[in-house]
Amino acid sequence: RIEQIRRRIERKEEKFKAALPVYPEMKKHIGSFKKAVILGNAWPSDLFLFRDLPPDTFLMIIPHQLSEEILALFREGLQNLGREYFELNDQTVTFRESATVLVNKKGVLCELYADFTHSYVGGGFEGSIHSVLEPLIAGSAKIACGPFHHRSTEFDIAQDWQRISEVNTPEQFMSWLNDAPESQESDRMESLLKDYENLKKRVTSCR
Repeated sequence: RIEQIRRRIERKEEKFKAALPVYPEMKKHIGSFKKAVILGNAWPSDLFLFRDLPPDTFLMIIPHQLSEEILALFREGLQNLGREYFELNDQTVTFRESATVLVNKKGVLCELYADFTHSYVGGGFEGSIHSVLEPLIAGSAKIACGPFHHRSTEFDIAQDWQRISEVNTPEQFMSWLNDAPESQESDRMESLLKDYENLKKRVTSCR
């Protein structure tokens, strides 16, 4: 799985030419913000954490499920947070600049993690968090999740690399977001991920 994730990230640009044609413009837009965070495998129950997120901080949300019922809850939740948003879907051919993007599209989360220093993994207020390996291998310097991670061996792996934090309140989330990673820690992570054999052994030992 580690190699699969790595290969997907390496082929991101090629894949997005067909699957996400607005990607170059969107990536440039994300880079114009001082802070940006991606909420991957998101559930509506995660949204309350973003209550205090400044309007000038970029937020990308990729739901775990794309049913109309779930999407409606995200739309309502974002409106309640006072965040105007741009919804990106399979028909999108023109990107509209916004501080919040709701991605109504399958198969792009793993690659998009690579564009964010801060990644929040959803599901921690449901049964359990979703994949932590994806943002970890994509190079996210800081990862956060909700409290229900006891069934995730991937959480333990990310914790070994000192890359993940549990957040339970909007205040904790903002503290995590504002605590910028040290550059040498980012360099350390890049060095560790070059040795995939060690990471593979760590993953295997948790199964």
